[in-house]
Amino acid sequence: MRLGRMIICRQERWRGATLLLICLLLIGTRHVRPVGAAVDYGGALAKAILFFEGQRSGQLAGAAIPTTISWRGDSGLSDGTAQGVDLRGGYYEGGSNVKAGLPGAFAATMLAWSLVDFARHVDAAGGATQLAAARNALRWAADYLLKTHTAANELWAQVGDPVTDGACWQRPEDMSTSRTAYRINATRPGSDLAAETAAALAASYLAFKPVDATYASTLLSHAQQLFIFADAYRGKYSDSVPFARLRFPSTGYYDELAWAAVWLYRATGLKRYLEYLQRNEPAIGGTQQMQTEMSWDQKLPGAQALLARAVLAGLPATIQVDAPLMWVVEGYAGMAEVFVCAHMPANPLRAVYTTPGGLLYVRGSNAQLALSAAFLLVLLADSLAAASRTVDCQGVTVTPSQILALGQSQVDYLLGSNPLAVSFMVGFGSAFPQNVHHRAASIVSFNTDPSPVTCQGGNTTYLQSTSANPNVHVGAIAGGPNALVLWEGRSRITPGGGSHTDPARGGAGGCGVAVLSHIGRGVYHTEDGGERNR
Repeated sequence: MRLGRMIICRQERWRGATLLLICLLLIGTRHVRPVGAAVDYGGALAKAILFFEGQRSGQLAGAAIPTTISWRGDSGLSDGTAQGVDLRGGYYEGGSNVKAGLPGAFAATMLAWSLVDFARHVDAAGGATQLAAARNALRWAADYLLKTHTAANELWAQVGDPVTDGACWQRPEDMSTSRTAYRINATRPGSDLAAETAAALAASYLAFKPVDATYASTLLSHAQQLFIFADAYRGKYSDSVPFARLRFPSTGYYDELAWAAVWLYRATGLKRYLEYLQRNEPAIGGTQQMQTEMSWDQKLPGAQALLARAVLAGLPATIQVDAPLMWVVEGYAGMAEVFVCAHMPANPLRAVYTTPGGLLYVRGSNAQLALSAAFLLVLLADSLAAASRTVDCQGVTVTPSQILALGQSQVDYLLGSNPLAVSFMVGFGSAFPQNVHHRAASIVSFNTDPSPVTCQGGNTTYLQSTSANPNVHVGAIAGGPNALVLWEGRSRITPGGGSHTDPARGGAGGCGVAVLSHIGRGVYHTEDGGERNR
């Protein structure tokens, strides 16, 4: 089914929104009920994993990690050559041919998180083949992140630049745009990027430890070294890499430092990583600051949710006996509950509202923000149910089942349960985006017609075309509607940019796999702390 033409709003730039709210107490709970059982979450999960294959850069033919899609070929084989390093591989960002470090590392962290906590549910949803595909998607990302860390205090931040890339519409196999690589180091710091990469590698360590301990050990070693680098040389990566500022400007780095510290604590169990949060609490503000979004630029809600899960599950005695440290850890956990309240309806702490159709709306192209919120909500609902807890939103009791219902409703909305009756995931359902703002998907496959597509030729023939993409980029999640549920599903050219039809990997890919691996598992905690099937 082709989608008709709809209106879109002007693209908004990424920026964080900060709210300082009150810590909440943990109190008793009821069991979680399954909702939305008619949605094929397992099928959506398989498509979300497949999406990553369409984003691959590097050598695909004969690669150790196989590819299953036919419309992509080798690309970016000279990446890093001019700088004397091997930066082949990794993933392109969204619909561009740029490899952007900060959103790319965030996507890897979220993908790893889904495998760390829910590998058995991925397996249950699609069997060993689907679990292997998810691990392959993460391995492709982790291998590249290891390549970018070329010295203790050196990390390659980006390959390509948005100026030349934005002027050309070429498939990756033909690209003639700049492939200059940019790095951070001791004199050009990037605490946010280094810490996010550390978080990604620490989470990947946990994901691969059960199946490849040697590889996992390498990941952890780099993660620990990168965290030291991030902390020792403070600064925003987008101040050191001007081209990064054009598309992915960082608003700060303390959230990434906290995020990395929590992941390293989880990976190692070492108390010193929690003590890092304690020492840096005045700057981080993790015990008193609640952000309304979880995104490539804002990780504090993720760090708070991780610690909330740890607190609800029970911390080691060595941590519990340290009262000042527990004050910080429980403060983080309390802010995770405030995050819940900020998103739940009908309570005094509500700060995030929904579109007329029910999608949580923060700003701009909202799909990634709704997905990441959904992931944290269902994650916390599960932990609260297992601990027989509810959340007190200043006198309004919120149960795990209510939290889960809101989280699932966001996924259902993006999969087609919305006023437009459109799935925002390509290839899912009978009506989905046909014209995603994606170079490789919108141009006839190199394997079908290897004739080079020039910069301007691509602009004229493909970018401006209103025809359906010749390649169906299964699993891509379009940027999404605006606050009024206005959306453009036909044209790749949108006022202010292609963000509403752009399948942002750092935006939605990792979050999509993470939330679907949780929601689609078909198992819920019961009132007595056990589990039951849907």
